[in-house]
Amino acid sequence: MGNLSSSQADIVNLFLDEQGITFSPLREELLDHLISDLESRMDSGMSFPEAWELVQKEISGHHLKTIERETMKTINRKIDLTRLFSILSVILLALATTFKILHFPGSGELLLGFLAFTSVLLVTSTVRNIINYPESRGRLFLSLITLTLIFFLLYLTFTILHLPGRSELQIISSSMMLILFPAISIYFYRSGGKLKDHVIIGLLSRNSSLMEAIALMMIGFGLVFNFSSWLTGETVLVGIVFFILTIIWTGLYAYSFTWPAYLRVPRERTELPLLIFSTTALVLFILPLYGENLQPEIRNLAAFIAPIIYIGIIFYHYARVSVSSNRKWILTMCCLLVLYPILRLSAGMEWSPMAISMVHSLTFNISMLLFLLANLVIFRKETYFRILIIFMIAMQMIPNF
Repeated sequence: MGNLSSSQADIVNLFLDEQGITFSPLREELLDHLISDLESRMDSGMSFPEAWELVQKEISGHHLKTIERETMKTINRKIDLTRLFSILSVILLALATTFKILHFPGSGELLLGFLAFTSVLLVTSTVRNIINYPESRGRLFLSLITLTLIFFLLYLTFTILHLPGRSELQIISSSMMLILFPAISIYFYRSGGKLKDHVIIGLLSRNSSLMEAIALMMIGFGLVFNFSSWLTGETVLVGIVFFILTIIWTGLYAYSFTWPAYLRVPRERTELPLLIFSTTALVLFILPLYGENLQPEIRNLAAFIAPIIYIGIIFYHYARVSVSSNRKWILTMCCLLVLYPILRLSAGMEWSPMAISMVHSLTFNISMLLFLLANLVIFRKETYFRILIIFMIAMQMIPNF
């Protein structure tokens, strides 16, 4: 690596990790460019910290993830049925939302159409990626993830339309999540860093913006459906379902962020604790999906201890691992954010009358939402923290059990 020590090169690699750059050819090119730039500056007399600070400032206006997305668009500039089904799904969901708000007939049928197109989207996307990566491992896991998401969408649709069988779908989809995602984590953890080009890792990187856009879209539809509940105090089921979908979507996506960490070589001592704590958080935040099969106290404990662990993992990342220039601010925000699930837990368990009053206060809820939105805008380039904020926004919209 020329003038760079292995620890300095690791800092550059970690920076690319935080930017979400996993497409191997582009990553290698960016790594070579950054290292060459650093070595040139150090040859002119700069220390590594000085050179690294200047390099980061110069590339701050060119979000590296945007470069990767543009690269992938160039590679995949073809007629894309997946994109077509995505557009049709959004149109159907928007129409269903409008019909539901205006009390027009046909909203249920439109929701079923949304489910059908979304299921086709998931299946076609899976098949396409299996065809494009015939030599890659992970086709079975990819197919099982698709099947799990379809079952979960079926459960939400049956819940909205009050159809029989929703309890069975609830148990099936929740159990599949509880088994499949920890199994994938263990699979990557035991791989010894040999699966860096795994199809799932590549897909997560290439589709990160799409996944976040879907989450924000779901929050938007949920707000439209549930806006009246803030004024009247009544709970609107359809709006709550959208927020639940957002939490599950972002929760599973955030959990998948741990997978590349298990592929680092040499292996770090933090990987096993990360596996244990992240999987514990995943299990806890899926447990409330079992609904009436669990006591309200257990659902509340699980629902709000999970984000406390999640925030703790993000805090540790920025405290001990991250090289982000915003790390000190993000650590402060994490300390403030962790108070919210603690407050919700206190209200749900009826430990504090003041907590109950705050949770039901319109002024507090609006202030909290504005605080979260401000964080989303200010730290929009911090991938891990950004997903946490989207998760927190959806969580704020769901009432206590």
